[in-house]
Amino acid sequence: MSTFEVSTHAYTNDSSHYKQLDLYTPHAGSPHSPLLVFVHGGAWRSEDKADHRALAEAFVARGYPVAVTNYRLSLCEVEGQPPSVQHPAHIQDTLEAIEFLAHHPPKKNVYDPSKLYLIGHSAGGHIVTSLMLDSTYASKAHAYVRGVVGADAFGSDPSLYADASPVTQAPMPSLLPPPPMLIVHSLEDDLLDIAQANAMVHHLKNIGANVNLDTSVKGKHYDMLYTPEFYDLIVRFVKDNNQ
Repeated sequence: MSTFEVSTHAYTNDSSHYKQLDLYTPHAGSPHSPLLVFVHGGAWRSEDKADHRALAEAFVARGYPVAVTNYRLSLCEVEGQPPSVQHPAHIQDTLEAIEFLAHHPPKKNVYDPSKLYLIGHSAGGHIVTSLMLDSTYASKAHAYVRGVVGADAFGSDPSLYADASPVTQAPMPSLLPPPPMLIVHSLEDDLLDIAQANAMVHHLKNIGANVNLDTSVKGKHYDMLYTPEFYDLIVRFVKDNNQ
């Protein structure tokens, strides 16, 4: 017999699959519980909320409700033409999902809408970090986001996309410091190295953020998401900041 429920919700008036989220709620939920919000990776052009059901179930088994969001992808519709969905659409969609969860909880008394913890993997880590560092979004998201986790999220040379890179962003002084942040990097990652994670941590510390870098989780770029060590690390981060 299942100990949780899964429901799918459109977070805007657009009923597109890309504007939906899945909400996993334990039967023994509490209106005081934080909500974990997972934002998938996939280089902004692949993956889906359904791909991460196992991750959501792992957190539900540890007592936490979880929302897994979709966002519009940068797909090539016409050969030789750039995708119609471009930066910052992915960030804008994710902000809409977060505002929906905060202002219009699709289920009552299963989480505290003022206690959202964002977890982003790969491109999703770029998205959730940008939400906290770009004043356009941070002015809204800071009200209900209590913490942010970026997992194996930072790679490439930010000088190539300076306007879109969280490594170059800082919110206006009235929005500092951002919520506590945890950068998780597996030293076994087969796509990204530690250098950009270090650069992100250095930048966050320079703007006064409460940030830590953790390299204890093992596994390749995707495998690290599905380890007990990763789940337990996130739970500790939430507990430490949910005072």
